[in-house]
Amino acid sequence: MPPDPPDGERDCAHHCDQDGMIRWHQPRPDGRGGTELAVMELPCPAGHAESWRYPAAERDRVINPGDTLRLPGATDAVNVLPEGLAELITDIYRRAAKNE
Repeated sequence: MPPDPPDGERDCAHHCDQDGMIRWHQPRPDGRGGTELAVMELPCPAGHAESWRYPAAERDRVINPGDTLRLPGATDAVNVLPEGLAELITDIYRRAAKNE
């Protein structure tokens, strides 16, 4: 974790530098069976950088406005009640409340 900024400088939970970039060292394969430390950087997501964009690994997940957000999946299927079940559950709760 980077050191805290000196007094009087901008306080940022992301520890960005004055140029708004977050920098750190991260191990990566060196191609010879070992590892090396690479300097990584990312614009501060708190808005201190001039611009912010998704990291290269996540650019394919960016959705254009107006496009379908996602295709329906298993979660959608299990959250759909069969026809008439919602009314039946509501009726059961009403009857239980009257009997209390």
